[in-house]
Amino acid sequence: MRFLKSAEEGRNDTSSQNKEEVKLMEKVEQIASEEKKTKRRNFLSLALAAVGGLALASLDQVKKVNAADGQPLLIGEENTGYSETRLIADVGPDLAGLYVRNTAQATSRATLGVVGEIDSTFGSAVQGYANAISGPTHGVNGMAESTDGSGVSGQASATSGCARGVTGETNSTEGMGVDGRAWATSGPAIGVNGETNSTGGIGVKGHAWAATGPTIGVLGQAESTEGIGVMGEAFGDGHGLVGKSFGNGAAVFAESSEGFGVEAISDSGDAVNAFSNSSIGVKGVSNTGPGVCGSSNEGIGVIAFSEKQTAVHGHSKTLHGVRGQSDTDVGTSGYSPSCAGVLGETDTGIGVHALGRSGTALQAEGVSRFSTVGEDIIPNRSESKMVNNTNVTDKSHIMVTLTSDPLSSSVVSWVERIKGAGFTVHLTKPVVKATSFTYFIVEPIV
Repeated sequence: MRFLKSAEEGRNDTSSQNKEEVKLMEKVEQIASEEKKTKRRNFLSLALAAVGGLALASLDQVKKVNAADGQPLLIGEENTGYSETRLIADVGPDLAGLYVRNTAQATSRATLGVVGEIDSTFGSAVQGYANAISGPTHGVNGMAESTDGSGVSGQASATSGCARGVTGETNSTEGMGVDGRAWATSGPAIGVNGETNSTGGIGVKGHAWAATGPTIGVLGQAESTEGIGVMGEAFGDGHGLVGKSFGNGAAVFAESSEGFGVEAISDSGDAVNAFSNSSIGVKGVSNTGPGVCGSSNEGIGVIAFSEKQTAVHGHSKTLHGVRGQSDTDVGTSGYSPSCAGVLGETDTGIGVHALGRSGTALQAEGVSRFSTVGEDIIPNRSESKMVNNTNVTDKSHIMVTLTSDPLSSSVVSWVERIKGAGFTVHLTKPVVKATSFTYFIVEPIV
């Protein structure tokens, strides 16, 4: 490291300085000798190469002097100037144009190496500028050797307003306003860390202002085969990860080329819990695979709750809209106090598919309703009745039950299926009076 030479050393080296530098040195020594103090002040020998230098000392211990523009700056004094002061140095790599070090040791208050202050309501106390148009340059670079230190620390002391401790901006179409990197190859190193003590504060907030385009407020990426792009943790009764949408978009949108769009794992609680006041709690859409797949080793694979609308809505163009799988308990469970607990829809496939390899495929407890269940009346002295129902196919299984006394020994003889139109119930003989009946239409698996 190159250190500044004192005025005495500078005088001994006059043989290597030009005449103009010698004259400026003599002028500096003359000013210093005129100071009537018990101790002579040291000053920067950088005055040999510049109009002025920089005076550094504790701000509450300096003495004021009236130094005119063009005069050297004295260490330990408060110097006043009304023109811009510049230091231009041509030094090699790893060398500083201006090096300042404060060797004082403090245990209660922070020591300062360089301090910049401004009185303007718009400006920068310290500004760093890197002129190179390429390469990994830094406008301001901060380094800390302490195991608990900060390379760059920003603090906004205002107790109100939109004050910012650190602000990063970029004009590049591929740039980053703030870039945080942790180079350690092991341990829980953090690239960017945000903390807040406020009861309504946010540790890290990302906001994308553009009104169009695929903008992203916060993006998390992981290269590791076991890594996590974005992870949320809640140590109390709060939520690990919450997504909100105030427009027509999804509160949480997950997309995957090969793996799961959303994967939720829980040791004892619900892996996924979705709640909606007026719309769909969970909606899964898939072109070829399952819209929503829930899996649980002991508990419920997927649980959804909605007060007014569908708790779970699954939509698939070619396969299952919703599929739940569990080794010991319910694969898919839906609950709604006023609407459908589970709703499955499909254009050409199966809305809800129940499969039991060794157990019960479908079990319903309570009242069950089917759109293909209905009732009708066989007129008096008739032995047949046509029922219009477009759901009937040439494969339909139609169960007919007489629900009133025909006052004869007439019973159902056979059911004639009319594809796309309905069916006709044929009796063994005419009924004596009008007789009611019910029917149930189901389709076989083909």
